[in-house]
Amino acid sequence: MSNKYGQLRTVSKTAGEYHAPGVAVGNINNDSYQDVITAGWLTYNRIRKGSGLTVSRNVGKPNDYTWGVVLGDVDGDGYDDLVEANALGNANKVYLNDGSGTFYDSGQSLGNNSSRAVALADLDGDGDLDIVIAHQDAPVSIYFNN
Repeated sequence: MSNKYGQLRTVSKTAGEYHAPGVAVGNINNDSYQDVITAGWLTYNRIRKGSGLTVSRNVGKPNDYTWGVVLGDVDGDGYDDLVEANALGNANKVYLNDGSGTFYDSGQSLGNNSSRAVALADLDGDGDLDIVIAHQDAPVSIYFNN
């Protein structure tokens, strides 16, 4: 099969075989390979580094019921951080990247409105990423990064 741009082909590697309602792709350890993070509904968020896509580590808590994940440099240190949107009354969380692809909880809780999706963008034009979180039965929440 030809692999021209715009033509997709099936590959034998998979990014997981459990309920993962969200996925994010980025280079979390600056090694020139794209990494995959899947949201964990009944398990941890799973990090799959590089071209092998085998689970290299977990992040978050299995009982957070994560629906959405997004990667972006929230703290401005040049490394992609992880923001998760959690359901069932669990707080949405920000995990900061130490530069090696290891994440630690920033201690910030961003509401607990049965969230479903999360996005990052510089909404206020000040050069840093702000956070937008969508919820099941509530208006969208916007968090400006100061």
